[in-house]
Amino acid sequence: MRAFKVDFFSLTSWQVGMYSWMAIAIFVIYNNLPKNSFNFWFMIQIAMMFVFFTSYPVNYILIKKGIKKGM
Repeated sequence: MRAFKVDFFSLTSWQVGMYSWMAIAIFVIYNNLPKNSFNFWFMIQIAMMFVFFTSYPVNYILIKKGIKKGM
């Protein structure tokens, strides 16, 4: 159950950041962005910044409660 809590909440917060930004980038900013373009991979780099902001609070709480170990 502890492994589920650590992985589920941590990965879900990662997916929220990554998938929400990439959906905006692919369908709103660029209409149907091709996956072999420079802009696609640049948008992934920006998505990784969003991932940091969405996953940091979740991981902080998990570490503070002792569910997850800090590195």
